[in-house]
Amino acid sequence: MSRQPPSWPFKILRGICNPLIYEEIEGDLLELYYEREANFGRAKANFYLIIDLVKSLNFHRSRRAHHRAINSTGMISNYLKVAVRHLVKHRWYSLLNLTGSVLGISTFLVISLYVNFHFSFDQSFNDADRIYRVAGEAQLNDMNAHMKYTSLGLGKMIMESVPEIEIASSMAKGFYNYQFSSNENKVYEKKVFYTDPEFLRIFQLNAIHGEPADAISQPGTIILTESVAQELFGTSNPVGEVISASSGDSQHELTVGGVIEDLPKNSHFNFFEMLVSVSTYETIGRVTKDPQNVNSFTYFRKRVNAEEEVVNEKMNMALKAVAGEDFWHTLYAQPLTDIHLNQRGYGVGADADIRTLYIFSLVALLVLLVACINYVNLTTAQAAVRFKEMGVRTVMGSRRTHIFFQIVAESAFFILASFLISIVVMIVILPAFNVSFGTSLDATTLLDGKVIIAMLLVVIAIGLATGLYPAYFLTRRSSILLLKAKDDAGRKSVFRRGLVTVQFMISFGIVLSAVVINQQLQFMADKDLGFEKENVLYINLQTATNAKNYNLLKREFAKVPQVLTVAGTAGSNIDEGIGGNGIEMEGSEEVMMRRVMLVDYELQDVLGFKLSEGRWFSRQHATDSGAAFVINQALAKELGDGALGMNLLRNGQKGKVIGIVEDFHTQSLHKPIKPLLMFMSTGDILYGSYPNLVLRVSGDNLQETIARLESKWNQLSDGRPFDFNFLDDELDSQYREEAVFSKLFNGFSSLALVVSSLGLLGLISFAVERRAKEIGIRKVLGASVRSILMLISKEFVLLTVVALVIALPLTVIYLNSWLENFAYHIDVAAFAVVQAIAITVVVSLATVSFRSLSAARSNPVDSLRDE
Repeated sequence: MSRQPPSWPFKILRGICNPLIYEEIEGDLLELYYEREANFGRAKANFYLIIDLVKSLNFHRSRRAHHRAINSTGMISNYLKVAVRHLVKHRWYSLLNLTGSVLGISTFLVISLYVNFHFSFDQSFNDADRIYRVAGEAQLNDMNAHMKYTSLGLGKMIMESVPEIEIASSMAKGFYNYQFSSNENKVYEKKVFYTDPEFLRIFQLNAIHGEPADAISQPGTIILTESVAQELFGTSNPVGEVISASSGDSQHELTVGGVIEDLPKNSHFNFFEMLVSVSTYETIGRVTKDPQNVNSFTYFRKRVNAEEEVVNEKMNMALKAVAGEDFWHTLYAQPLTDIHLNQRGYGVGADADIRTLYIFSLVALLVLLVACINYVNLTTAQAAVRFKEMGVRTVMGSRRTHIFFQIVAESAFFILASFLISIVVMIVILPAFNVSFGTSLDATTLLDGKVIIAMLLVVIAIGLATGLYPAYFLTRRSSILLLKAKDDAGRKSVFRRGLVTVQFMISFGIVLSAVVINQQLQFMADKDLGFEKENVLYINLQTATNAKNYNLLKREFAKVPQVLTVAGTAGSNIDEGIGGNGIEMEGSEEVMMRRVMLVDYELQDVLGFKLSEGRWFSRQHATDSGAAFVINQALAKELGDGALGMNLLRNGQKGKVIGIVEDFHTQSLHKPIKPLLMFMSTGDILYGSYPNLVLRVSGDNLQETIARLESKWNQLSDGRPFDFNFLDDELDSQYREEAVFSKLFNGFSSLALVVSSLGLLGLISFAVERRAKEIGIRKVLGASVRSILMLISKEFVLLTVVALVIALPLTVIYLNSWLENFAYHIDVAAFAVVQAIAITVVVSLATVSFRSLSAARSNPVDSLRDE
């Protein structure tokens, strides 16, 4: 006995086929189906039924032959009028829907700008896909190290030796702490690099004045960025003008050869503002092109069809031909567009964390999803008020397809309006956003053609996503049920309840993430770093002249009443001034590359390092200067038993371990404490040994203390500005990205809760209206306010609890993964979970109670008077 064919193909046919010929086509399809089922089986019959269905459909048989096209101007105009009337008639729900949609889309747009800004780094240069920076990789003991520095002569060497490279250039930092002056205008510039004409040709930097690429080939030539040129010369053309560069006894005259536009903000070239010709340094005699001297950057542009692997191989062949087969590192080409977000690790650190951008992208999509869920929920919840409208339209001749597309079109119009309002909101809040989070987002990027197309596609996608289900929900009923306004009121909408659950899953997940992120940041701020960071002041000596006055400055600063102790150091004790040297145990041939730090006698008093064994450097022991070391516990553990008193070699300098200090952090808590050796300078105090003075000062009257120190600086220094910073500020800067991340996450979690609450408020309001007569009858029969409140709110509270149960394990798994990025971190504690649950539940209960309580206290006469 033949079974019935699947019904869905005939539903499609009925929906789009001309009614006058529908029965004829249906009969033919059924006849063919039963014949094939008898001969070939049900599976093949089902397959050919679909093919026959497609063949039988054409425009001449469709409803379009008897009705106006659904996409005609008149129909679209009608859709728009109906949509506007419906929004105005139900203005309360429209306002809730619009507010939620605008908040969700605005959040999506702001985060999209933020993420796009970081992913667009270095994309604006011509041929950016063919430009590379040369990086190095070396195996140092147990550490696979990457480095972005190369030798100065590498650019010219690879351009001559590697045919696949079209043009190459090297650049290195120069003119450290020089003063640049023209007439009475002065700048103290630290961002000066020397390079060759090829650098300007690789990146094709836009010239404002002169021909920079040609000019920089001449000795004594300097190229300025637009902002520096304005500082020195105003708005006039400075080409041909002379700039005096001075530092102590060193004096040079440089001629301006050109002015280039400031580099775009989405470029990694934030490290230079002035370029000096390499030939200038060759004239001075300070250039070294030894391959061992890696202190420069090298860039190149490869030829169109060149393979990156071939370039890498030939670069290393050229390097080994000069430096020897056993050279200590290998070269590789790092794509220009990979520099900002690279993940290579040690030595070539990224400027931003790509994982953070992925998290923000996910948050943007989740907040947008919550807003879309709001729209779908409120639209389907309001279905009953539109059933009669749809029934009348059907009786008057409208087809289901017309009604279906009308609902979808209304959704698209609504989303488009929300999108336009969101763009205005984003433009208004963007300046405050940039100030609050230290970003430089620009709304004009929205005018880009690709961005406009992308936004239109997003609008269409959201419009379809939010319109398809409501359209299906309203068109699946017969005309009679529509006219009776039957909307399955007695049945619970599983789909709608599921969407509410998803909403609060997302909100809870974001809130719990925000709580844990804040706790981790607080943990980092409160953690004992192994030294005293408060009221510690660093003063940069800047020049050789000031360095020669090191002892004098140190004595005079110590005379200031609020200054407790003064010491010298190469940098701060957080990475800057901490280098790496080869260390050997006496009698061993194994060389360990370990971190080293230059210190002096008073540094322990200033920073409060705690000794676990031995002693600190002392003037009472003459050999401590140049023949003694103090190590941390991490290095002592590596050296093994008897570390105290052990003889070591540091880059050939022999010394004895006289003390072991407790481990202290020199890097952010992302990284574990590394083995560290501390030593003192030998011989005279020279510039480069102790370029910083570090002072512990009283916490009282800090402004007065700074003023007195600046006064003494002005009396004793060579005229440079007083340059200082506090250690705790430097420590905070290590976590600036996490701090911004936390602030953004707090804001987005609040928005997610607000958007979810708006949707919940709309649903609970509609539920109250639907059950107004029931509530009135219950009150007449003696029901209390509490029982009415429980009746209305219990379902929504239950959905919130279900959302928390599902979201909790998923969020904890994600947070544990995020916390693994820190070598020292908290665990996801029960208190954090309870706090997030409390925030989510309180917001949910407040939203539900706000509307339910007013309904429970309403006068039953108002709802029953029509009865």
